[in-house]
Amino acid sequence: MHSIATYPPPAGCAFLTAECDPTTLFLPEMFDQEDRFLVDSTTSFMQGEVLTKMDGIQDKEPGLMQKLFSQAGELGLMGIEIPEAYGGLGLAKSTASRIAESIAMEPSFAVGHNVHTSVAILPLLMF
Repeated sequence: MHSIATYPPPAGCAFLTAECDPTTLFLPEMFDQEDRFLVDSTTSFMQGEVLTKMDGIQDKEPGLMQKLFSQAGELGLMGIEIPEAYGGLGLAKSTASRIAESIAMEPSFAVGHNVHTSVAILPLLMF
């Protein structure tokens, strides 16, 4: 029997080389029930609240993005990587990345969300 490292990686998986430790890989199947719930809740929010308002988003409807960001905040989506000590969810990068993937269903909302939850929040956390 061959070890994982002796098989040549399939096309597109060149990162799986002999130097790669397979125990460091993370697969979606490794999410626990709480992580799956958060991702499913995000997907439901995106489908029910954001995608249904795509025309308004594209037409720059006054107040719409602020309303959607407020709703996202009520669900905790504006603090997914903020430590719990500061009122955030303090989620792992793997869960936060999967949530960001769900949010990417609507690119205009996703850009605003990602800027608010990463670039804009870092100085507040640091200082």
